[in-house]
Amino acid sequence: MENFDQFKFNPALLSAPRPPGISAFMRIKNEQQFVRLAIESHLPFYDEIIAVYNDCTDRTPQILRDLAEKYPTKIKVFYYLPKVVPVLTKKHTQTPTDSVHSTANYYNYALSKTTYNTATKLDADHLAIPQNLIPVIDEIRKDIAVGKKKIYMVSGINLMRDHNSNIGVCGHEPFSGVGDILYFTVSETIMFRQKKDFEVLEIEDKTLEK
Repeated sequence: MENFDQFKFNPALLSAPRPPGISAFMRIKNEQQFVRLAIESHLPFYDEIIAVYNDCTDRTPQILRDLAEKYPTKIKVFYYLPKVVPVLTKKHTQTPTDSVHSTANYYNYALSKTTYNTATKLDADHLAIPQNLIPVIDEIRKDIAVGKKKIYMVSGINLMRDHNSNIGVCGHEPFSGVGDILYFTVSETIMFRQKKDFEVLEIEDKTLEK
């Protein structure tokens, strides 16, 4: 039986002193089509990108290793070995947060590998649009410089491909959630927990500005 102790999330890692800056963390499985574009489009805006992959059967691991070699000071790649229980399943709901097989532990593990004091969850199908992202990042960095602890909630445009391979804005759901893209001050009061059907980022510190 394999020992997965190294993959157990340690909340104390989120409260250790961190330098000012922005970390993005990713949890990735079979994303060879877009992962390179997602990472390279966001790279100019973040101080580091933490890419954690799990159970891949395509070229994703090699693409991540190539990117880490190309950008050694900004990209760190980790392999999450335990099998992760899929969301929207009965087993997901029955899996506790602190199990290495939970999506919450997997997300928290990725978050714990970040090293800067502000973090954001980056998906492998997110594309940075500079003219939209620049003012957001400028505001966040100004707040970081004066030590402000805050949560920033933004939404992105939801693009889809039709049966003719044309790409456009999804008509019935034009935005990717309502404030689902979060930038937040890293601390032990903000972490993912296993809930029914999905994992949820819980914010226990009610003093943080929004």
